[in-house]
Amino acid sequence: MAGGAAEGEAGAKIISWVVKDLAKAMWRDTEADAAKVTEAEVRAATEKALARMTDDLAGKTEKEVQEALRKEAEAQLKRQLENQARKLRLPADSIAFRYRNLTVEDYAGRFLRGGVWRELGSEYRQMTVEEALKTGNSKVRKILTDLRDKFRK
Repeated sequence: MAGGAAEGEAGAKIISWVVKDLAKAMWRDTEADAAKVTEAEVRAATEKALARMTDDLAGKTEKEVQEALRKEAEAQLKRQLENQARKLRLPADSIAFRYRNLTVEDYAGRFLRGGVWRELGSEYRQMTVEEALKTGNSKVRKILTDLRDKFRK
């Protein structure tokens, strides 16, 4: 019985470690992406992974268990981000997806030439990149996602 309590404490410690470090590990470039993943989502995914991996981890050290759980949690987060990217019809590693929470104005200021406003129009300035992509306007999508030199700085 005491062994079960110790395993539970070790599991709680591991889950706590994963929750603290997972968001930083995946998308270091943007704080907004990390903020979108709630602690409860990470905790639920980690607990699910812990239950699934219990048999595989028997006899391993705590450090090996931590590493295995961190990898599983990262894989879960990566799958979630790929699903979000798929909904926007973008590759998960695209610049537009990574910075989808910026306003179009901020995004254009960082990555696009100044002349894009002649093409885009002012109604898109205060929308987020994600909202602008969801409008269905093919010209907006092309400007925000196209990697040709015509639009890029």
